[in-house]
Amino acid sequence: KSFRTKKDIDRRPPVIRQAKAVDLTHNSALIRWTTNEPSHTEAKIRNGPRVSRSEAVTEHFVLVTDLKPRTRYRYEVLSTDAAGNTGRRTRLRFKTRSAPDRSPPNIPIGPALTYRSDRQVTIGLETDEPTAIELIVGTATGFASGNTLPPVHSTDRRTDHLATVTGLEPGVSYVYRVIVTDGAGNQTFDTLDCVSFPPCP
Repeated sequence: KSFRTKKDIDRRPPVIRQAKAVDLTHNSALIRWTTNEPSHTEAKIRNGPRVSRSEAVTEHFVLVTDLKPRTRYRYEVLSTDAAGNTGRRTRLRFKTRSAPDRSPPNIPIGPALTYRSDRQVTIGLETDEPTAIELIVGTATGFASGNTLPPVHSTDRRTDHLATVTGLEPGVSYVYRVIVTDGAGNQTFDTLDCVSFPPCP
């Protein structure tokens, strides 16, 4: 079997279709596009890196890294065929996502006892960002063995919090712990504190 190459010189650049940035993170973007003929792959980011791949393909992708969070970027994609013709798409845009929140919330005020009777207590505190709250109460020996009263939960994220525990025994010393959780799942645990009626010694 045999074949003959085309007589006419190829002067047509590859046609680029469906160019878009996908799988965006706070510091990277995956850029994809297709061409109508095998060609090399290159992406240029304005005020950013230039990424290329040498293999000749019709489905193209490049991963661009070291980008800034919450930043709009302009970019263009280029594909060059075996004859040296280059097709390009310009004026493309994407925006990176926000950086993930890894900072735990702070408790600048409290936790503190705002109400106490022989059967119930209310603990108040303020956080520096909207959080959910969990209040755990038990005796010192109960905490040591994991045997505490049912936790009080509040999933309504806010910065000012009040949590009430009922069903306490008169004259018993209890300890409590507050756990606050922000929208990204970061948690802060306060230290164990004492509460009772009469007051803790």
